[in-house]
Amino acid sequence: MSKFSHLPASHVLEQVFSICQERNLAVYLVGGVPRDILRNRPTRDIDLLVQNDACGIARKVANRLQGHFYVLDNARNTARVILYPNGQKLEVDFASQRGDTLEADLRERDFTINAMAFDLQSPHQLIDPLGGARDLHEAILRPCSPDSITNDPVRILRAVRFSLEYGLRMHVSLKQAIQEGISLLPQVSGERQRDEIFRILDSEYAAAAIRLLDQLQVTDVLFPELTAQKNLQNTSPYPETVWEHTLSTMQSLFSILVILCGETVREKLNNPVYGFLKLRIGNYTQSLKTYFAAPLNIDRTRRSLLQFAALYHKADKSAQTSIAYHMDSIHAAQSATKRARELKLSAAEVKHIEKIVRQQNALSPIMENGQVPSRREIYRFFRNCQGAGIEVIILFLADMLANYGVTLSQEKWETAINICQVMLDAYWNEIGDIINPKILLNGDDLQRIFGLAPGPQIGVIIEAVREAQAAGEIQNRQQALSFVEHWIKSFENHAEGEEEDGISAS
Repeated sequence: MSKFSHLPASHVLEQVFSICQERNLAVYLVGGVPRDILRNRPTRDIDLLVQNDACGIARKVANRLQGHFYVLDNARNTARVILYPNGQKLEVDFASQRGDTLEADLRERDFTINAMAFDLQSPHQLIDPLGGARDLHEAILRPCSPDSITNDPVRILRAVRFSLEYGLRMHVSLKQAIQEGISLLPQVSGERQRDEIFRILDSEYAAAAIRLLDQLQVTDVLFPELTAQKNLQNTSPYPETVWEHTLSTMQSLFSILVILCGETVREKLNNPVYGFLKLRIGNYTQSLKTYFAAPLNIDRTRRSLLQFAALYHKADKSAQTSIAYHMDSIHAAQSATKRARELKLSAAEVKHIEKIVRQQNALSPIMENGQVPSRREIYRFFRNCQGAGIEVIILFLADMLANYGVTLSQEKWETAINICQVMLDAYWNEIGDIINPKILLNGDDLQRIFGLAPGPQIGVIIEAVREAQAAGEIQNRQQALSFVEHWIKSFENHAEGEEEDGISAS
């Protein structure tokens, strides 16, 4: 039996150890693996500390195991190897030892629970100079040094994440260090802020983490556009501030995604509100699961982007308390877009968030009408959402739960779910008929057959044809030609009527 059999990815560690022995270099398993082993939790990724030449060792490991090699930081000599043992993605990060000794390196880390190690020479012996195992047992999150946070302020976000993920209480020294480091957060690059924020948003405790960040007075620095929400009363039937509504929306959003994506349902989700949701929309579980598993960016999930949209869906609300829905969403979308860009999200992600927030109220008029949406309404909804329709539907339901809270009536909830069910059914079962009907006429056809000049009118006519197709009024090319002919005649008659009115008036 391998001496690494009690460790994750033992076959990988065997190869790493073998390569390091050839170079007479010490290598240690650090970071999350020792912590997770002590908590009996599965580990997704592996962090290795090499005495020196981490990039060289990583390259050899990648070559030997046919993995992908990436340099993470040339200056710090860190690299990553991506492997796919048993078809599962495994990231193995290599870093060169900082300082003259292993203990010196561990003391420069963030928290004591992350400052433990296993020497691969003696992999059954835990190296724990700062008492991380004791802190883990006593459920305490403690910094490795008094200046741990000020040395790297992004650790504030990591502190919140670890505190909630592992159920740890922050030591008084950590809380004090966080207060000293808040003002330094803007100095952290947008990319590093982004990575920690979206790890939080992708978790089950996203809403709780944002609440904790606010209690620590961090949100005003991270998300200054949301500060005004905290003293603004929400206009919904459920009395709370806009900020509380935002956090409630995020929590409801997580619960809805758990239910609809077929994940393990915890006891607190076993209530009639979610039960009826599962009953009516549960047949789309696999479709929704597949949809949310297809990311816009390999580094972030669609869920985390949707949670970011939920966080910003009421941004700048204070300026539009009496303005129509669409103005609220326009201002919120502008704030969300600005923050997303500053966090260095990709252009596709920024655009996706903007569409979700801008179209967040697209179902409200249909809801107010109380009727099943027509084919034309369904087409217009998905056309306007431009690829973000599924997210808008889910956010609509989460927003409603947050808006009404315990006052939500069964009748209103059933109406909302019925509307969303029709929308989802059209998206997955009638996409070629309603959502994206095939093109029967193009711009060249309109110019050649009807003698129309190039210009905006061409696009207007083509869109009118497609909408009529979606509504079921046009089934073939001949009907499309007749529709256009009638459309042109109506337009010409209207223009002539306006001209005659102008002559009469003169």
